Formats: sequence, C-alpha cells, structure tokens
Amino acid sequence: MGILPLQYRPGENAETLGLTGREVFDIEGLGEAVASGFAGVRELRVRAVSPDGGSVEFTAIARIDTPQECLYYQHGGILAYVLRQLLKE
Repeated sequence: MGILPLQYRPGENAETLGLTGREVFDIEGLGEAVASGFAGVRELRVRAVSPDGGSVEFTAIARIDTPQECLYYQHGGILAYVLRQLLKE
C-alpha cells in the first residue's frame, strides 16, 4: 500500500511518547532515504503533531529491509509495482 513501516527504538512506544493515534506525522529525510534506496539510512526523525497543536519528536527505524521492498515503496505499494511491470510487457 505504499505505507512506510517504522519501528520504535528500544524502550520507546506510543505510550512512552504520548501518542494517541490522532497525530499527523512528518518524517524528515524521507525523500533522501528513498532516493538512496535506504542505503545507510535506517533512522528517520519523526515529528508527530496532535490535533491540539502539541507535538513530539522522536527517531524511528525505517523497516525497508531489502532493495525489493524499496521498489515496492517507491511505486506506492506492491500492487502498483506489479501493474507497472505488467504494462511494460
């Protein structure tokens, strides 16, 4: 689905960070990470802004672990990737 899988760092979770699930997230450096195929980029800075305007920043681990997963993400998900491959043929 083109969803970026992020993992909390050890010792952190939604509760310890005060996240409710209603936040809007901004991920710093994502464009550069995607452009490099996530080569050497594992940790991304995340800013979560709550509906009341409060925010929390934390570092999360990007779980794009293989070059193929990076391709799927770049195409917006596995379905979009497969469809584009079929259209090339």
